[in-house]
Amino acid sequence: EEKTNADSLINKKALVIKKITPFEKGEIKIQGQIWTCQASDDTLTIEANTEVIIEEIRGVTAIVKTV
Repeated sequence: EEKTNADSLINKKALVIKKITPFEKGEIKIQGQIWTCQASDDTLTIEANTEVIIEEIRGVTAIVKTV
């Protein structure tokens, strides 16, 4: 079974470039690409310039957690 481009990002580190809040999605940068993202714990705020790990991809949104 071969991973798709999106699946290959799971468990990789990324950098938050737009703050993630419980009420608003943020953005991460990984491998030169920018992805919309949200925190796996939807009560968290994750500031820009924080390193995160991608847990899953839902459609075009990366679900992330802090390192």
